[in-house]
Amino acid sequence: MDISTKICGVKLQNPTVLASGIMGMTGASLCFTARKGAGAVTTKSIGIEERKGHPAPIVIEWDKGLINAVGLSAPGIEESMEELGYAVQNSQAPVIASIFAPTTKKFGETAKIVSKAKPSLIEVNISCPNVDKGGLVFGVDPEISARVTETVVKNTDKPVIVKLTPNVTDITVLAKAIEEAGATGLSLINTLTGMAVDINTKRPIITFFF
Repeated sequence: MDISTKICGVKLQNPTVLASGIMGMTGASLCFTARKGAGAVTTKSIGIEERKGHPAPIVIEWDKGLINAVGLSAPGIEESMEELGYAVQNSQAPVIASIFAPTTKKFGETAKIVSKAKPSLIEVNISCPNVDKGGLVFGVDPEISARVTETVVKNTDKPVIVKLTPNVTDITVLAKAIEEAGATGLSLINTLTGMAVDINTKRPIITFFF
């Protein structure tokens, strides 16, 4: 039975896609996942500057699933480009390059650099809910989300997929603004906000919340 499909014009042998940040830390891990049958693989979000992310613990398991607050840890653009380049050249499945940035301008710069590696698609991560305390999540504001989308589209010739946050009152307003700004597709959804509390210490377990 043929289960191949297309996403934004890119053919996939099957409709399964490795999400960003899951087994996508290196080019080798992306290729491994592709060999095991993924229809496409997505890199961990790439940024220009190095980010350490949050201190451990950053992931905990509970009876309903997982809670995480990684904090968009990233090695910086040089190392990321090496891993992305390896994946693009060796993966049996299309490679989706996920990108993030602290400003609209840097989203454009990152998209331009990452496009040189020739990934099949670019995912624009405007929706990570745990980057900085009190910081801006681009994906909660339709106008800002549209500006980021427009900037990325202008700086790449690849299809652009924008990853939306579920942590808004009406996700359709954001989706429409991003569509009108030129996005090729939408990724639904990024992390739902949540918290796990240690009943003995009466404090959150994930260190981001301390």
